[in-house]
Amino acid sequence: MAGVIPNEMGNLHTLQELDLGFNNITGSIPSTFFNFSILRRVNMAYNYLSGHLPSNTGLGLPNLEELYLEKNELSGPIPDSIGNASKLIVLDLSYNSFSGRIPDLLGNLRNLQKLNLAENILTSKSLHSELSFLSSLSNCRSLAYLRFNGNPLRGRLPVSIGNLSASLEELYAFDCKIIGNIPRGIGNLSNLIGLILQQNELTGAIPSEIGRLKHLQDFSLASNKLQGHIPNEICHLERLSYLYLLENGFLDHCLHA
Repeated sequence: MAGVIPNEMGNLHTLQELDLGFNNITGSIPSTFFNFSILRRVNMAYNYLSGHLPSNTGLGLPNLEELYLEKNELSGPIPDSIGNASKLIVLDLSYNSFSGRIPDLLGNLRNLQKLNLAENILTSKSLHSELSFLSSLSNCRSLAYLRFNGNPLRGRLPVSIGNLSASLEELYAFDCKIIGNIPRGIGNLSNLIGLILQQNELTGAIPSEIGRLKHLQDFSLASNKLQGHIPNEICHLERLSYLYLLENGFLDHCLHA
């Protein structure tokens, strides 16, 4: 399939699933697509879609559970109204050109299990402010997969990061220009398997609470501005497969069991 999405598809009022992924579709997404009251799943990934998401995105999608728009050429802000699609389980907007702030109203998506915003041009509310969207996501108690790497956020990890879902398994926040310390509360995320915070501007020491992440397998803090000693508690992470701490300012690089 190639070409654009015909506006007439908006007349399919009984549509429940729409899969147009991996085609050569160009142009914008017709606004009529965001008024399917029984639509549950939309996949338009890996196309050449452009333009903005309508400001009412989410208002007419009360039953939407999965939205895949990754690998397109979409731009503009992520509309706050997407927080009204209250049944969303998966939201993937990665590898586009979305800009502006990450809406705090994503925290209204209480059923969310997977959120991928990687590789866009998203920023924080104001320079060097806390990344408040992370605090809002503490309402999403089933969140297991969170990626927002590759965005110039230039903000701080909030102390409340430890209030994220206990189900969280992947937290990928590399190459985001994140500043400040790693909050001690990160040790509360006891089911983390992957924690990737490399290529940021993090400072201070690695909190010893990292040792509480007993399921951690992939862990990278490479290419930051961290200092102090590497905590012995890292030696207690018995499932660790990959550990990258290079290009920091640690006092030593020797771990003592």
